[in-house]
Amino acid sequence: MRRVRVVKLGGSLLTLPSLREKFLRWCYDHPHPLSLIVVGGGTVVDAVRAIDQANPIEDEFAHWLCIDLMRHTARLAHQIL
Repeated sequence: MRRVRVVKLGGSLLTLPSLREKFLRWCYDHPHPLSLIVVGGGTVVDAVRAIDQANPIEDEFAHWLCIDLMRHTARLAHQIL
């Protein structure tokens, strides 16, 4: 069975200048045959937290909204990387 490496790419890193080059350098320095990249929510999800603090929303709604938003941060990471 092949082992999968899971790499969590913090969503806040999406605003890091030269992210693509830095990420590719990290991948080169830490080779692995099979990696799964999980992208965090970053400032996009932080905005939901701020809204929830100012105007509370249901926990389950906030949870699934943030999961949905993480699909979009993953799309952003795909575009950047």
